[in-house]
Amino acid sequence: MKDCSALRKHLGRLAIWEDGSNTGELMGVTEDSRQTKTDWLFVAINGAVADGLHYVSAAVEKGATVVIVRHEPEMTRPLLNDLRTQGWGGLWLEVSDDYAAFGRAAEWWYNFPGQRLRTTAVTGTNGKTTTAFLLRHLLVSSGLQTGMIGTVCYELGRRAEPADRTTPTPGQLQKLLATMVEDGTTDLVIEASSHSLAQRRLGTMPVEVAIFTNLTQDHGDYHVSFDDYFQSKARLFNEYLKADGLAVINLDDPWGQRLAGCCSRRVVTFGVSAAAEMRVQILKADQAGSTFLLGDDEWHVPLAGSYNVANTAGAILAARHLGLGRDAIREGLASFAGVPGRMEAVPNELGVSILVDYAHTDDAIANALSAVRSTTSGKLICVFGAGGDRDTRKRPAMAEKASGLSDLLILTSDNPRTEDPERILDHIEAGVPEGQSYERISDRRQAIGRAIELAEEGDCILIAGKGHEDYQEVNGVKYPFSDAQVAKDIAARIRFP
Repeated sequence: MKDCSALRKHLGRLAIWEDGSNTGELMGVTEDSRQTKTDWLFVAINGAVADGLHYVSAAVEKGATVVIVRHEPEMTRPLLNDLRTQGWGGLWLEVSDDYAAFGRAAEWWYNFPGQRLRTTAVTGTNGKTTTAFLLRHLLVSSGLQTGMIGTVCYELGRRAEPADRTTPTPGQLQKLLATMVEDGTTDLVIEASSHSLAQRRLGTMPVEVAIFTNLTQDHGDYHVSFDDYFQSKARLFNEYLKADGLAVINLDDPWGQRLAGCCSRRVVTFGVSAAAEMRVQILKADQAGSTFLLGDDEWHVPLAGSYNVANTAGAILAARHLGLGRDAIREGLASFAGVPGRMEAVPNELGVSILVDYAHTDDAIANALSAVRSTTSGKLICVFGAGGDRDTRKRPAMAEKASGLSDLLILTSDNPRTEDPERILDHIEAGVPEGQSYERISDRRQAIGRAIELAEEGDCILIAGKGHEDYQEVNGVKYPFSDAQVAKDIAARIRFP
């Protein structure tokens, strides 16, 4: 139970109008009217699918005694007047930013767990998950109890649970952080998506280290422009990063160069660029891993691809700032087992390399294919699609990039969600250059089977787009589906002549 007088103070300038004070003790905080209970606080979020203002009355009927809404008097005052007429005497708060208010209300309710964790946040289009997994592994290997919030899973200390989104909603996030603190966690590694930063889901969480990986075409369905996409990422470095924190920025990315120039905190840059403070030089790279120089120090990581060298460099620089020594980092890198669904090898007896990867942007699919092109003696077959109800501009770009690096493309469904799979494939197909060999098979299981059927010893199949996901979403319903398991099952049924 909590008195909400401190909440009004914590909302600060966000709260610009209030009415009523009959709240008593609060028992919970939510943005979902269906979850609201007696003496709860309800935040009416204007979401992508529904406007929370339409559910205020339902929340009040369920017992909400505090309601937070955005400040739009022509809509909110009549609603408040109706509630008052019906006898509701709770606290009504209007705010300038409903998303930010929910972030602050949630952290207040859970007693600011983020302030008791030393946090590293990773942002960028690609590479967030690998960088986060690497850094968490280094910290855990050094004896630090470290939690992680990201695309694949939420590591909470003594237990883990599957992730339903990269950065959870404020209520879910703060509950997870509170669980970590109760379990004795001292460090946190979190993937900060552009959506979460734009919506200020992190509340006022202080960040010790912020890592920028890169920025490529994605989320055009949400951000009004690419500059808006960038500004959401930059918020991590100029608003959440502590005054004495460290920004670790990939200078090989043009948006990283822009970020380094506008970041108001201490910055360390890395990359192959001569302008980078910490120069990267790849000494050896194959499917067994990469050896490279970062500054004057030589490192080895059991990950293939120049993009993974960049991910590793960012993790190393963060780890050094957090107090890890060179030897501890080297030992941690040596024992790193990789990331589920990131260039994950599917065991088989066909003499074919079958890899599953989460690559779902044009840049990511090009990086993944480039990493295996030089080590593939036979054909390189790429199976991929694109998610429905998401950025349509990247679809032909993915096909164009994949075409230049593959011998055969098999276009298929990813997660169509509520969109027509054939329409998605039309968009992708438009980017396939003339002369490129490709097939179009909308059923993903059949597409994977076709790739394995066509493959010969020495060939490589890259199944891209879904990575670690264990479902396929069609018409709003999630069905069990794992690329790795499907490929493994099909390969096991194939027999040599």
